[in-house]
Amino acid sequence: MNDVRNSTAPEQRPTDGRESGVRRFFAFVENFWYHHKFGTLVTIFLVIVLLVCTLQMCGKNTYDAHILYAGPWFDCAGASRVSAIESAFRQFMDDFNGDGQKTVAYRPIWIMNEAQIQELKDKYKDNPEEAPYVNTTLLAQNSDLLQSELMTGEAVICLLDPTIFYGLYKENWMVDISSFVPAEYIPENPYNNYGVFLKDTAFGEYFSGISEMPEDTVLCFRRTSMLTDAWLPDEEKAKVEEYCKELFTRILAFRAPSEENSNNTNNGGENNVPPEKT
Repeated sequence: MNDVRNSTAPEQRPTDGRESGVRRFFAFVENFWYHHKFGTLVTIFLVIVLLVCTLQMCGKNTYDAHILYAGPWFDCAGASRVSAIESAFRQFMDDFNGDGQKTVAYRPIWIMNEAQIQELKDKYKDNPEEAPYVNTTLLAQNSDLLQSELMTGEAVICLLDPTIFYGLYKENWMVDISSFVPAEYIPENPYNNYGVFLKDTAFGEYFSGISEMPEDTVLCFRRTSMLTDAWLPDEEKAKVEEYCKELFTRILAFRAPSEENSNNTNNGGENNVPPEKT
């Protein structure tokens, strides 16, 4: 007769009801995922879109125009710079939302690539203590912020570092400005049909704040993603895009007043009169 105390067979434990229930639950989940994988993924995507739209609607401030800057300009977010830049754009805007004010939201995102960081170090190699501090952690966060802005942001009129512009152009984010801006308003020697150098425009030279941006800044017009203002009807989206294109055209059509006819030179003040609406 065998002694069960010396048996090498695994000990059989009584089945616990809770353990059996857990197994049944995971079996159900596995079976459900196998048969409804596609539908589940679509549902999750729609929930995310709905959440984004809800957040946009609940936390939305209404502006007449949104402007994006992305590049290595250290003072892109300085209070006096922001005020001057927004003032410059107001010269060309309408009260699009009808609230009695012309409001603009300028969105600055400070971004530097490795070559620009190295160039900065070389510039201050003899006096490194005078070099501006480059927060690489913040730069990484701002790169993510730019991607978020592209996906959900409202700014289509952009002022971009040429390396950023070229990358977005290659990814098909840019709109051909020659498709809506008359040829006589586009400066000679543009970057390409999708962007012009800010310094080659009267707008870029005349208004303070704007004129202090890096000389190679590219003025361009970007596409929006399907998540931008996803809650708006298509007709309203089309109106917003048309208004932004008209604003962009006015900016390129601007010609600085002659010195003898200007009482307010290079200050971005309210007395500067943009071209008439056509």
